[in-house]
Amino acid sequence: MKAILNNPYRIIGVLVGTPAREQERQIKRLKHFIEAEQEVIDDFSFSNIGELIRTQESINEAASKLNLDKDKMDSALFWFYIGNNITDEPALESLKQDRQENTIKIWSKLVSNAEVSSRNCSAFHNLSNLFLQKAFSNSNINYELLEQGINLKLKFLESDYIKSFKLHVTDSTFKTTKKNLQLSFLNQVAQEIEGYGKNALINFFEILNILEFELNAEFKAKFVQKPIANIERKITETKLKRESDNAKSEEYAIELIKIVEPEILLLKSIINIADIKFVTISDKIANEVLQCGIDLFNLYYETEVESGGIAQSICDLAENYAKGNIIIERLDRTKSIIKNYNENISERNKSRKVKDELSIINSNISQLEESINTVTQASSFAHNCLPILKIIKSKLSPKDDFYIQISSKVVKTTTNILIDKINEAQRKRKHYLEYKYKKYEFPNLKEVPLFSQESLMSEIKYSWKVFVFLSQFDMTEADKKKFKNDKETLKDIHKELFKNEVFFGDWSVSELNLWIVGIVIIFFIILLKR
Repeated sequence: MKAILNNPYRIIGVLVGTPAREQERQIKRLKHFIEAEQEVIDDFSFSNIGELIRTQESINEAASKLNLDKDKMDSALFWFYIGNNITDEPALESLKQDRQENTIKIWSKLVSNAEVSSRNCSAFHNLSNLFLQKAFSNSNINYELLEQGINLKLKFLESDYIKSFKLHVTDSTFKTTKKNLQLSFLNQVAQEIEGYGKNALINFFEILNILEFELNAEFKAKFVQKPIANIERKITETKLKRESDNAKSEEYAIELIKIVEPEILLLKSIINIADIKFVTISDKIANEVLQCGIDLFNLYYETEVESGGIAQSICDLAENYAKGNIIIERLDRTKSIIKNYNENISERNKSRKVKDELSIINSNISQLEESINTVTQASSFAHNCLPILKIIKSKLSPKDDFYIQISSKVVKTTTNILIDKINEAQRKRKHYLEYKYKKYEFPNLKEVPLFSQESLMSEIKYSWKVFVFLSQFDMTEADKKKFKNDKETLKDIHKELFKNEVFFGDWSVSELNLWIVGIVIIFFIILLKR
């Protein structure tokens, strides 16, 4: 740990609390050894805890850091001192002799009851430093030792014996508080850990979450804004890239998740996931990832590229971050649309197979909808669509649902026009008759255009022929049932208007023509018998 290995007290080779005159003598002594290129022996640098390189420059720099009381205190937090001569002196002597196990044994015995006292307060402090150094002694942090080191130090710094420690380190005029000392200690530990990456920082905060100390929340609060700012910056970058090239939206969404996930884990270790700051930034991630999925889905919606599966996967990614009701509702709506799209993939494949034929039929329907329709136009529409439907039928199959739905749509479009025109003809005839009977009684009655019985009969006769023609079209069961009912209703109207005609199936014949046919048949029978 740099705060220990590069500690000014260590570089000079003295313990915390060493009188100024003795420090000066030690500094001069060190410089003489360095000038003579001799190895320094018998000081408190504890070379066995880590590498130590002394130079004239490093000694001068270390000495300058021990001039001000604040700097002294910051350094003292990570170095050893003698608070109990009976135990600390033999413990430190063992440490000099590279017998760390014995040192740990002495101090561990003193702190085993977990209560800080005048007898063991220095053991809490010193053992904490030894554990912290051992925690950072390898390329990977030993988090068990780190937790023990932090726990011991915080208990020491929260105790009333910190007052005697302060007097041991600084002048009596120096003012500080338990809070300031705790923050100074934790800040230096955090600075060390940040060099090991995000995961190390996450583990550090998880350790703090386990420990109970007064400044826990206050210390962690200052670490919240940085990951939030990093996430917001990445969201903005992703948005700009997505808007520039939404064909790569999947790539951008995955990249965003990959980069912000460590930041989110860090936030989880610092604040509660129910905290408004966490919910807000998590929702922002979800919203941008979701938008990536929506943009990709919309881009290929009317093309042959099937983007539903990818869009669904992106929505699943977004769901991991959605916390607030607004984004959850938006996500649910989007997932429902994509789900329906994915369930209709079979129909889309069929649609592509007959896209030219569908285009013709849809174009015919559009033209019909844009014009003032007549029975003649409805008849022409149905006749024009029939050969196209036969092609679709041959490309798919006679029983294919997609084909039957298209055929049904043609039938419904045609019959809707026919029914409207029949109703309109009946209304016109009724209004004309009402006008005809009332015009003598009311001379000033507004004139109604003539609509003869023959006109009505002609409209019904033509409509019936179109209905008969439509009977050969394939339809869904529901549409077929409605078509039969409408056809029967029209047949009844036809019978009412053409009382001298007789129906044979769908075909009507006048009674006169029927008699003529009967006489001709009888005549031929008589001729054959002769």
